[in-house]
Amino acid sequence: MFNKPALKDFLFLSLFVILITLHPYFLHGEINQFELGIYLPGISAVLDGQIPYRDFFHLRGPFELYIPAGLMRVLGEKISVMEGFFYFGTVVTLILCVLAAKEIYRTRFVLYLMAPVLIGRTFPRVVFTFWGGMRFALGILAVYFAVKHFKDGQKRWLFAAGIASGCAALTSVEIGVCAVVGIISGISLSLLLKIKNGKEIRSLFLNYLSGIAIVVGPFLLYLQWNHAFLPYIEATWSVVSHMQHVFNINMVSNTPASLGDAVLSMINPTSENFKYMTPAYLYVFTGGYFIYRIRQGRFDYEKLGILALAVYGFMMYVSAFRNIEAAQLEMALQPEKILLFFLMEEIYLYFKAFNRVLGIGLISFVLMASSIGYSVERFNRRFWSFKYVHYKFSGRNTRELQPLHGQPLAELEMARVGRMVVPKWQAEDFKMVAQFIQEETSPGDPVLMFHELAIYHFIVDRPFVGRFPMGIFAWLNDRWHKEFIVDLQRTKPKIAVVAKAPPSWFEDIYFKVPGNRLKYDDVLDYIHAHYTAVQETPSLIIYKRK
Repeated sequence: MFNKPALKDFLFLSLFVILITLHPYFLHGEINQFELGIYLPGISAVLDGQIPYRDFFHLRGPFELYIPAGLMRVLGEKISVMEGFFYFGTVVTLILCVLAAKEIYRTRFVLYLMAPVLIGRTFPRVVFTFWGGMRFALGILAVYFAVKHFKDGQKRWLFAAGIASGCAALTSVEIGVCAVVGIISGISLSLLLKIKNGKEIRSLFLNYLSGIAIVVGPFLLYLQWNHAFLPYIEATWSVVSHMQHVFNINMVSNTPASLGDAVLSMINPTSENFKYMTPAYLYVFTGGYFIYRIRQGRFDYEKLGILALAVYGFMMYVSAFRNIEAAQLEMALQPEKILLFFLMEEIYLYFKAFNRVLGIGLISFVLMASSIGYSVERFNRRFWSFKYVHYKFSGRNTRELQPLHGQPLAELEMARVGRMVVPKWQAEDFKMVAQFIQEETSPGDPVLMFHELAIYHFIVDRPFVGRFPMGIFAWLNDRWHKEFIVDLQRTKPKIAVVAKAPPSWFEDIYFKVPGNRLKYDDVLDYIHAHYTAVQETPSLIIYKRK
């Protein structure tokens, strides 16, 4: 167990990841209309030949649309395919984390102890079918390639890291930037520490940037050719600069909203936010480790891979504070867990080098206790497969493990949904809206879905008004909202579907910004002036133009 990790170890742990995250009922449960509504109307538009950003707005990168769109070409245009895609991407991300750790750790012992903690703490069990997915996989893949380069010095790995970084940036600018800054930090430090000379550094940058350019360059040319480049830049800038001000989760949260708040929470164990700040100590200790190695003259080229991972993870962690109570933190903890066990391994090997039996025993006990004890407790609460085995051995009814067990459910089978089991009220919503729109409109007729009902454009296969399938995203830019209202007045959609009442959190988060309430009222006032309510579903009101 104290030999270097081998391929067989990675394969075994990959199988463990797949089995422990197995969930045969992942298509059972309430469909998250908001999160999937970010993607599905855009995917449908891409499949109809439209160009992102020019013809419609998308919140993140274009690869978030093109990759699942290609998948749907093969497997069918269904919500179930999209949920499976997110599930697949989440599992792949964990497997790639194990692969990166295999290259970093020096003992199989630590790799096997880290994996259960990584899975138990960072698998986003609530959102894995509609959030995250491949964007995080591409980020850690870029870091893995960089680690390989810093380990054996072969430039082809750096070129591959550039390709993965480019793909990550075109999937999510945030993850792409984290990967790029992490890898460039490693290359740059090799110059500062004189590990590489100027000529070698230029060659390294050329290889890395060439990898990025080979992906990003052709796609930007494609956007420019289709008059979508400037809209892409505008959309990206508006999201980066305005998102946190227009939709500010921290306005209704007590989590740290500034650097000062974070520091105070970090040094106060009695603070309710202290639990969010403990990863910061890991990055402080990692920085101390780097400084110690540099001062000792024992910081070699291979350690730059650890630096790249640390910078990547730290940037993800800082970014997660925009909504630290959500799954962003779980994903940001993936590189943090790899680093945590790396530092523990270094301490263990330090004691071992001096044959300090007590130290070796203590570190071994801490590692095993933290890994096994923590993992069993987490697995029993978070993973279907683990609970299934537990229920079988204890003689309990495994039907209780089905999502929403005991609640009114309906098996839903629709052309653009797939075969899924959802709450009865949601099935009625979908069927009633789809039937009404198919009877009252023709293919190609735009309909209005407000406020967070963009997913219905995909379900009923009808285009949206203007460039904004999710009307609230027009709030990110005052000019966009005016454009949306003008498009609404111009297209005069026959049908409008509106949620009966926004949830309490909608008002708490969105209406804290006065301009949001005004824009919301602009749309509702137009609907009330030009439409008549003709039908209700469990949660929606269907309007028909007067």
